[in-house]
Amino acid sequence: MLLLMGMFSSCRTAPDLSADANAPVAEKLKITSNHLKELSPSIKRYKRLKVLNLYNNDLTTLPPEIGELTELEELAVSSNSLKSIPPEIGKLKKLKRLSLKFNNLTSLPEEIGELQRLEVLEVQYNHLNSLPSSITHLKNLTHLYLNNNDLTSIPENIDELVKLQFLYIGKNSLSGRLPSQLGNITGLRELDIAGSGVMIEVPSEIVNARTLEVLYIDQTTIIPYNLKRLGTKFRVVMK
Repeated sequence: MLLLMGMFSSCRTAPDLSADANAPVAEKLKITSNHLKELSPSIKRYKRLKVLNLYNNDLTTLPPEIGELTELEELAVSSNSLKSIPPEIGKLKKLKRLSLKFNNLTSLPEEIGELQRLEVLEVQYNHLNSLPSSITHLKNLTHLYLNNNDLTSIPENIDELVKLQFLYIGKNSLSGRLPSQLGNITGLRELDIAGSGVMIEVPSEIVNARTLEVLYIDQTTIIPYNLKRLGTKFRVVMK
């Protein structure tokens, strides 16, 4: 396996990936903290790439050619200035981890639901005001980070994320009662709703999530009386 890391330094324009002789065999590529403003379409030359780390640059979008990296398992584009994600992201069928946190995203493409192997989705600290309906198609998702956005609701069919263990939806603009279907997520271990909205009500059905260990709330959260049914390992943490 060929590891390429930090080979491009202080690039304010797209590095010339077309001149990289190692591209056809490289499996990891790291271009971080380089003020990169544009990712070259030549990224498609990295056919065997499994890990692509573009952390802490100035990217506002990704080229459609990102969809040609069909061997990709991890994609990190956190701490950039992303405003949009191309629909071609849905072609990354082997992707297991996608990190888009600390950007300027207001929405995600519907094609994100095509990432059937995705296990970790990090989109916290953006400006998301809604979620694509396809997000519940991510049947292998175990970690979903939605905190610190502008969401006003979460999908009623959230329980279709059958393998979900960690759900963070705190610091949003939710209102009313959370979906009762949360109680159907049988493997849920941590649920963070602290600061997700004023007077948010936790559904009594949450006690059906027998594996729940930690519930993060704030002073305005309305919790059901029957939480003690979750057992001695369960705890409520006030933020």
